[in-house]
Amino acid sequence: MPKPPFPMVDGGVVAMNNHLALWQKSGFNIHTFFLYTPKHPYIPSTFPSTWKKNENIFPQFVDTNFSPLHIFTILFSSQSYQASRFYSKNAVQELKKIIRQNTYKYIVLDGLFSGVFLNDIRKITSATIILRAHNVEYMIWEALRLKIKSSLKKHLLLRETEKLKRWEQGIYSSVDGIISITPDDAQIIRKTAATQKITTIPLLIEHTETPRSKPAHPFRLFHLGAMDWLPNIEGINWFLADVFPTVHTLFPDITFHFAGKSMPDSYQQYQSNGIFCYGEVPDAKSFMNNYDILIVPLHHASGLRIKILEAMAMGIPVICTTKAAQGIPCMPGIDILLAETVDSFCDAIRRLHSEESLYNKLSTNGIMCIQQHFSMEFGKNSLQDFLESFEK
Repeated sequence: MPKPPFPMVDGGVVAMNNHLALWQKSGFNIHTFFLYTPKHPYIPSTFPSTWKKNENIFPQFVDTNFSPLHIFTILFSSQSYQASRFYSKNAVQELKKIIRQNTYKYIVLDGLFSGVFLNDIRKITSATIILRAHNVEYMIWEALRLKIKSSLKKHLLLRETEKLKRWEQGIYSSVDGIISITPDDAQIIRKTAATQKITTIPLLIEHTETPRSKPAHPFRLFHLGAMDWLPNIEGINWFLADVFPTVHTLFPDITFHFAGKSMPDSYQQYQSNGIFCYGEVPDAKSFMNNYDILIVPLHHASGLRIKILEAMAMGIPVICTTKAAQGIPCMPGIDILLAETVDSFCDAIRRLHSEESLYNKLSTNGIMCIQQHFSMEFGKNSLQDFLESFEK
């Protein structure tokens, strides 16, 4: 893992924990090797008591802070900066020692950047190596590059995106199997790794709640997501600048609340006219329970939006872009509301404001969608079928 499994501060960590639970519930004894960095430190006090007693966890520090060497990598090296910053000789030595001391049938690279150790792992084990792909990383960077106005930045980002794409596609072709989070990602990966064993196992939700009814009070819209992730920053900037001012004009009593780790101080300027900005919250579920509609205005993303699944499981209606809903087998207007423009976001909010039956229907059907497509039992069956394919 390229980051610690606790604290669960972002969607990537939640996804890693979720996948660990799947393997454990499928009867496997798990050893967990994870990196911790200045951005994602190892904080033992945040680990549950069952983890603290676990002797099979192996943390390893890697310094991913920007350095002059990284400037060389960006300008002159054929290596991807985004990937190479996770590589460490000390981490390789520790990982090799662990693998040599144990016998593994499967080794799971959870997250693309775990792939920096693939070649070293291959040299010392015959275990089946599986990549758990959270998204198609290079496609996010390709989309973001198109938004850059500076010619120099655009050129540097193009070089980095091309290097990342080559490296990422090389990982796809070099592992023994791939577990994607969405069918769309699996389809893209197959174009590069046509001969690989590939399956899709989404984020799994163990518990759902009872449906909600439309509240009597004015709607409290919200967004919760890591604010050091560029697609979130871009989406929230657009919603604050273009969408919510129109919503506030139409419905002055409706409020918008947004939170997330690494919240830039610059967002405090929006603390007015129905907008409330928070930093990192200690309990995501408790925060979400206080509000009525989840807003996810992503225009560039890959993978599965975990907060959408969590909101649907809690019976909270969701308004999001088509890109944000990628990988969720939902029916627009039945399970979820889709919006792409200022007008369509405002119209979706207006509909929920005026149609009590629509709010209640989205709450009920969202829960049913999660129960049908994202249960732990579904995940266990899918994993079993995938692993059996290696035996044939």
